[in-house]
Amino acid sequence: MHIPPWRRVVFVTLVAACAPACGKGNGDGNARAVPSASSGIEPMLSSSAVGGIAATRRTSLPTPAVRDLLLLYTADEHGWMLPHGTKGGAISLLHQWTRTEGYCVPDRPGACDEHPSFALSGGDNWTGPAVSSYLRGKPMAEAMRTIGYLHAALGNHELDYGQQNVIENAKVQGYDFLSANLHWDSSRPQLPVQPWVILRRNQVDVGVVGLTTTFAPTHLLPSSYEGLTFEEEEAALIRTVPEVWKAGADLVIVIAHVCPDVMQHIVGKHPEWNLTFVGAAHCHALKALHGGKTPVFEPAAELSYYVRVPITVDLARPQRQRVLKAEPALVEIGPLPAKAAMSAPVLRLHDQIMQNRDAARDKLGEVLGYSQRGIGRETPSMVKWLLGAWRKQLKADVALMNKHGMRQDLGSGDIRMATLWDILPFEYKLVTMKLTGKDLIDNATCCDALMDGVRKSDDRWLLSDGRTVDPAATYRVVTPDYTYLGGAGFHFKSQAIEPEVGGDWRDAIADWMRAHRTTVGKPLESILYR
Repeated sequence: MHIPPWRRVVFVTLVAACAPACGKGNGDGNARAVPSASSGIEPMLSSSAVGGIAATRRTSLPTPAVRDLLLLYTADEHGWMLPHGTKGGAISLLHQWTRTEGYCVPDRPGACDEHPSFALSGGDNWTGPAVSSYLRGKPMAEAMRTIGYLHAALGNHELDYGQQNVIENAKVQGYDFLSANLHWDSSRPQLPVQPWVILRRNQVDVGVVGLTTTFAPTHLLPSSYEGLTFEEEEAALIRTVPEVWKAGADLVIVIAHVCPDVMQHIVGKHPEWNLTFVGAAHCHALKALHGGKTPVFEPAAELSYYVRVPITVDLARPQRQRVLKAEPALVEIGPLPAKAAMSAPVLRLHDQIMQNRDAARDKLGEVLGYSQRGIGRETPSMVKWLLGAWRKQLKADVALMNKHGMRQDLGSGDIRMATLWDILPFEYKLVTMKLTGKDLIDNATCCDALMDGVRKSDDRWLLSDGRTVDPAATYRVVTPDYTYLGGAGFHFKSQAIEPEVGGDWRDAIADWMRAHRTTVGKPLESILYR
């Protein structure tokens, strides 16, 4: 059959365009890179990379000019290496990516540079389940390196364990964090944070700008953000996005540890930025929004969902008009695969996670008690249990803390030391102090507090023994050092009389549990409400 020459040219061109993006994965889950037609192109370093990291810039266009990319985006991973019940977690994520997305898992630096797929995170990588929190985020940092994340926005919880820990875990992860609005005193150690980078994927230069929520200090101990300032997000983008375009990006995306509604408002005001995608985070929402023509997506939290963003780029078009298509979608992460079904990269991740779990078992495996039916996070029952234990162990009249400090439900069954780390993952200590009744009421009302030992009844405040709080009297109060120092807006520090810093906030609860010896026949619930 005779094929006209023009049809042969079109067919060959289409095959060449598809080849790098359409290659199938090999048996271990790694995608095989297809040799590029532009392999002979000589790169030239960008001269406009001040303030970020620029990729090499082309001296001529690759052939063909149309290229496909696949961005895979997660956020607020919070150390979830294993599933929630039956679904989600890092192992399930990598299995799904390699099996259904054709994701290339790098086994060496640069191994996947010619492949279309790449993974980014919106930050808050580490603090979460006991194993990750107890080991200060290192197990999750190792997991993210094995998965092959290229960068993450700096989240507020990256600073939970102090700035030095950020430096150490970034070395483990193998990448810098991104935050265009984070600045720090020159006297402080250099943090592994860049405002932006340009990544080379499948011969496309992808500009990536990072942001951190300006509310970060309200979630942290003062020592964690000493010397740091957080610029307003819009101002940082106004300054930074033009820099990335000037450095030679083919497209620009933003990964922001900032709530999606905030990012929608900001980018909707600035169509001139020509952003392809905004990955939001921090609010743990499952949202698909648009700021003008720019998609703004947040994939919930704790590795239950991810965002897949297929992008098609025509490198022959003018710089800010090269994106032909970007179609993000939210995807649920499925169940943990059977070990026999795991590819080699997934099996490596699985074994790595299990080794870290075993390393923490001696400390975290102690059985402290038993719950018959479990308790929801921040419910009255959990408040009575945790804050009640603080109050009784430290012989205080009242215990108070901020909302959102309890991070997980209590499941039914054995209560282990690991359980307390799951629920209270932060590195806080308890502070006991004397407060006047007036100041006690002030803190109970100012900041939407969780409290035990005091309650409001009509227009009166009553202690647990029925006494009315006397504004002029003095009471013994216990709270975590985070709230004592002003976290969440509390006023304790300026009001406290004779403050005493005690031990880890989980230890008092563990001591209370050991004293009460709850069992199947005498579960925790029976102790709380007898």
